[in-house]
Amino acid sequence: MTIQEFDLPARWRTLLLDNYSEAIHNLEVSWPDLQSLEVSYREIESFDPDFALSIIEEPENNTQAANQALSQLLSELGSPRIVAFVRIIDLPPDSTRTVRQLRSEDLGSMISVEAIATKIGKVLPRTYEGCFVCVACGHQTRVSQPNEQELIEPIECFEIDGGCGRKKGQTRFVQRVEESILIDTQFIELQEPPEN
Repeated sequence: MTIQEFDLPARWRTLLLDNYSEAIHNLEVSWPDLQSLEVSYREIESFDPDFALSIIEEPENNTQAANQALSQLLSELGSPRIVAFVRIIDLPPDSTRTVRQLRSEDLGSMISVEAIATKIGKVLPRTYEGCFVCVACGHQTRVSQPNEQELIEPIECFEIDGGCGRKKGQTRFVQRVEESILIDTQFIELQEPPEN
């Protein structure tokens, strides 16, 4: 049975409410020291085996839906500005690889990689959701930042949202860092663990 993409947020919400309410409350209280909610694959499998399989086969859709459901639950607890992420742990053994075993068929699937970190970069802030102000009229626009390589500014100060309607070439947008949502990022280089 295939899980429809539009059904994923509701399934994640039900799973998180039924099995992780206390952990979500602890996350809210401990944030920003704690920024992720660990969800056991085994519990997901017990909750709904088809849903668990969809996580392995379509991790991107499920990750978005899981983070969306968590964000919504944190908002309902009165913490809409908390940015937290769902981390799937306890993947099945057939989803675990070493660096040497990685193949092109693993692309697009959720897998666990056994490796040793050989280089760890500095922890740097990255804009997760940018708040930009139109210089012409002062209207604020929020823009999600899917790519950590470049900061994406608004393309227009949309009138529908209360802006002046000027396009990017007709006005400038300035980021308000204090009102943007930033997350920590880090580069990690991996190596195959030594054989026993």
